[in-house]
Amino acid sequence: MTGDNEANPEDAPAAAAEPAPAASAGVAEEESAPAMELDTEDTPSAPSGGGGSGKKRKSGGFSRELAIDPLGLPTKSKRERKSVEKFEADDFVAEKAAKAEEKQMHGRGTKLEDIESVRESIKASKMTGPQLATAHNLVFGGRGKDRLKKQQLLEFSGYLPVKEKGVDKDKQQEIDDDLERKFAVRANKLTVPGLKSTCDLFDVDRTAGAGEKQGKEFLVDKLLDFLGEPSKKLTKTWISNNKKKAAAAARKEKESSKKAKKTAKEESDDDDDEEEDDMFEEVDGKKMPTDKAIKKWVRAYVRCFNLDKATTKHAMETCSDKFGVDLSDKKAFIKQLLTEAMV
Repeated sequence: MTGDNEANPEDAPAAAAEPAPAASAGVAEEESAPAMELDTEDTPSAPSGGGGSGKKRKSGGFSRELAIDPLGLPTKSKRERKSVEKFEADDFVAEKAAKAEEKQMHGRGTKLEDIESVRESIKASKMTGPQLATAHNLVFGGRGKDRLKKQQLLEFSGYLPVKEKGVDKDKQQEIDDDLERKFAVRANKLTVPGLKSTCDLFDVDRTAGAGEKQGKEFLVDKLLDFLGEPSKKLTKTWISNNKKKAAAAARKEKESSKKAKKTAKEESDDDDDEEEDDMFEEVDGKKMPTDKAIKKWVRAYVRCFNLDKATTKHAMETCSDKFGVDLSDKKAFIKQLLTEAMV
């Protein structure tokens, strides 16, 4: 009975000696490949004296390491250091400029900054006002930063792209038509007051002609004609100034014409007072004006008519009417006199 409850003294040295090989084996395995530690039961050892109870017993704190991870995971993992991209102040400036360049369109028209009346109108508009916001949204199709809107609009030169060499004419027309439809959709979303306000911002002439009505379709056409290919000749300021110039030129020409007619009448009266023998001569049985009379008439013609617009045909017809005869034979002579008078 005592053999069942008390440990055999002969077995104690064997039990104490067993952990040493296990420990040395663990060290060797740890050097070769680290592994998970697992507790395990020792197999029964044979008694030293051939006797013993034959029962299993637990080894005191015995552990064994497995060389292979049963979960298939790496036994060691090394943390990888992530690389961080460093940005300098210049990088942000360049990135900002690149984004602005992408947003900016390069068209075939004149930059709005180069059209004086449009430039002044945009600069005078309120930065956060609805007029500038509506125009910017129409041109660029989205909301932008208030502080950049004016400069972006001033750089705008039309939504129709610059014609590239080698591009087929039909292909280019197809591109233009697609852009026209795109901007027409945007413009038609605006109200009539919004269209008028945008036209005024870009100084677009929206004066209706005879029989035209200043409706939405009319305003959209006027606005898209300008935005497609901006030109100062489409602005209200330029048209108004040129109308005044044209009216002044017409008045000046009218006064000059009256003066010329008066001078011509005086010359004609003087010619009538001259003796007929001094004005005409007999040539091949025909009564023809003398060279002296023709020279005198040419001097009067030059004073009365604008030679930049007058033609040889008009001069021949006028001269023939003056003398009452066909002067086709004198055409070369009259043309020479006119040339000398113009020099």
